Amino acid sequence: MNHPNINHELLFESAQDLAGDFLMIYDDAPEVRALARTCGFDIQAVAMKNTHHAKMSELLTGRNLNWLR
Repeated sequence: MNHPNINHELLFESAQDLAGDFLMIYDDAPEVRALARTCGFDIQAVAMKNTHHAKMSELLTGRNLNWLR
């Protein structure tokens, strides 16, 4: 979590109060997985390539990701 100006914990907690569905995309990191689990969100790792074509994994987070499966 490289963005020091963002309170990620507060962002995840605030997302719990959203009326509709949402999708957040984060680097696949243990801290992000823990926040998502704590808030009861679905998570799904997806393969990505960065601008240098290096393979990496990103984490999709949302209330309901059944549409991915």
